[in-house]
Amino acid sequence: MSLSNALKPFAIYEGREISAKTLVIFLAIAEAGEDGILQADLVRRLKLDKSNVSRNCLLLAAQTEKGTVGMKLIDKKPSPTNASINLLQLTPAGQSLYSSILERL
Repeated sequence: MSLSNALKPFAIYEGREISAKTLVIFLAIAEAGEDGILQADLVRRLKLDKSNVSRNCLLLAAQTEKGTVGMKLIDKKPSPTNASINLLQLTPAGQSLYSSILERL
């Protein structure tokens, strides 16, 4: 099965469309494992604009920048070593979605 076919069922999550860029960011966070990844490292790793990564992380998190409910797939919290940097980790819902994606590959 091709990657694009495997990911088609995840283009919509709980009635919300997930863009390809948002999905790439989600997968990069998932691949970082239980320890998560610093948002700044994610920006460097994916070579994406800082504001674009930030906006997509808010969408994946519990609450967006506009105060609307996010997808609750990641936790975004201050790093234990530097509170000005965000640490990104999957929530249980995010882990479940990631497992579902892996099963389809």
